[in-house]
Amino acid sequence: MRAALGPLELTAGLFTLVGSAFAGLGIWTIAAGRRRARAWPAVPGTVLGATWDRNTDSRYLQVTYTGPDGVPRTFVNRYGSTMLRVPVGRQVRVLVNPARPDDAVLAGPRHGGGCLGAVLTVTGSSFALGGLLGLAVALR
Repeated sequence: MRAALGPLELTAGLFTLVGSAFAGLGIWTIAAGRRRARAWPAVPGTVLGATWDRNTDSRYLQVTYTGPDGVPRTFVNRYGSTMLRVPVGRQVRVLVNPARPDDAVLAGPRHGGGCLGAVLTVTGSSFALGGLLGLAVALR
């Protein structure tokens, strides 16, 4: 029996740990989107445009909507995309937090965090599985 872990075991363990964390974050993101879809009322909204974050090369939709309380509001969606192409004036569904009507997000998996959650889950799971396989080989 070996007393110390070598670099291969440590690297494989790190892949497993980091991959598991990303997979967990992805699952949490998907679950949060589903909770919002069940608990937050949906209202119609209109795309005003998109902002661009140069640091991440992502576009974030700017949307206007009238909340359940009758007050018109504008927000920038919290989930962006590098491939986002939604025309100005397009009608969209907006989920509004009933406890804080200023807190809103676009409905659906594409703009509601589902795609981000899926990418994190698949990528994280792949890293974790690779790490586990590496550990199995290293500990033989």
